[in-house]
Amino acid sequence: MYSPDTGSRQHREALATRENVDKKATGVTERAVMSPGVSAETSLKGSLARLEAQRMVAEIKSGLGIGGQEFNLPAFDTAQKIIQEAGQIQIKPEDRNKKGELLVFPGGPVSGLPEHLWKVAKTEAFKEWFGDWENRPVENFTTGRGSVYTYDNEGKTTRFKTATSEQHARQDIMVFVNLNVQEEQDYVDAYRNSTGKVYVVEKMTDNSPKIIRDVSEVSDKNNLYLAIMVDGKITKLKKASNKPVEGYNTFDARWYQDKKGQTMADRHLGNKVKKINYKDNPSLSRVLGANSEPLALKNPDGTHSLVKVLNPLNFTRDELSKWKTSHGLDGKEWASSMIKELNAKKHDGLLVDGKPIKDKTGDKPIVVNSDQIINI
Repeated sequence: MYSPDTGSRQHREALATRENVDKKATGVTERAVMSPGVSAETSLKGSLARLEAQRMVAEIKSGLGIGGQEFNLPAFDTAQKIIQEAGQIQIKPEDRNKKGELLVFPGGPVSGLPEHLWKVAKTEAFKEWFGDWENRPVENFTTGRGSVYTYDNEGKTTRFKTATSEQHARQDIMVFVNLNVQEEQDYVDAYRNSTGKVYVVEKMTDNSPKIIRDVSEVSDKNNLYLAIMVDGKITKLKKASNKPVEGYNTFDARWYQDKKGQTMADRHLGNKVKKINYKDNPSLSRVLGANSEPLALKNPDGTHSLVKVLNPLNFTRDELSKWKTSHGLDGKEWASSMIKELNAKKHDGLLVDGKPIKDKTGDKPIVVNSDQIINI
């Protein structure tokens, strides 16, 4: 029987070549890991170098007849395109808060991604592969007091006040602001006690404020603010978002004609958003973190995996444990059996408590196809 120890010189040379090539690739991988103080640009360049090294290793292995299906060319091309495009992304002032932290979107919450992955997630190439997570349509949201706001096709909302079973008129404009208790009081006092007027304003290119009375008047959703105006001058200004954010206050306004034909305004600073329900988007990956931002899984070598799963099999940890027991796989390799089941049930990946999971004996999230994973 043939064994590597007594095999041909050609085979031993092939093994030696593989070892040397793997060492070179590993060296690139180690240098590419983003450590504290390393810029996003440096990390992205390192990711490209690592991809090129992995491709070189795969091609050499294939030529020597010692490779497998370890390297996925479409996945490589997609990752390369994404990384190259990410290098062109420019961070604007509105992309950060006053502390300098990157935001999921202007006026929104703090991002959970490191800078180089924040740029990756913003690219059109990534959204083409992963799905357009930035423009995920909202069905409705609920506030802490139980009011339910539902969106229509024009992007306007109607409020159902659960406490009194009242259906309120449709609002012309709705924004979301992160206010503390004192700021809440300032805005409420302004429009209730006539000490000023509260408007949604858009900061124009010359920094002048444009009052927004209807959602159709918004030209740049990234430059919205909630303002208190006294005698035509802004006395308080707070960054606002046109997207609902958990923990943010709602503000809505509508304009109407009274019986005398006069234009009147209803303004309402609402309670904080508690839960957001999104419309189904079959082309968007379900691997999302807080605030619908792509979830990045950190790997042992310091890189991150971004995973595309459109039709997951969803388990809790307890359900996964029971599945392993029922299949006699406790303490054993179980990923291959799970992938067979995913294929049989027309699923493309496994999510446990809403997140991808790796088999303890493997190093990849459990998905059906390798091009569902991009490592950066």
